[in-house]
Amino acid sequence: MKLIRFGTLDHEKPGIILDDGRRIDISAFGADYDEDFFGGDGLKELAVWVKANAATAPTVDAGERLGIAGLGESRQVARAFTGLA
Repeated sequence: MKLIRFGTLDHEKPGIILDDGRRIDISAFGADYDEDFFGGDGLKELAVWVKANAATAPTVDAGERLGIAGLGESRQVARAFTGLA
C-alpha cells in the first residue's frame, strides 16, 4: 500500500495505491495524512480499514493528478525537496 493524495492543488483527498495497482479514495476512513496520523497508529488503523473496505471504496482515475501524502509542515518540506506543487 502506497499513500497518495489526489485531486486539484489545495483540494486534494487522501488515497492509496494498493499492491495490485488500484488507486482508491480513502476519504471515508475519516483521517488525513497529518502529524497525528503519522505520529500515532494511523498506518495500522488504515491497514485495518483497507482490508475491510478496499473492495467497495471509490476508485481514483489513473489520469487524476497526484500530490504529496502529508499535511502541514511535513508537506511544505516535501514540496521543497521534490519541487512538486
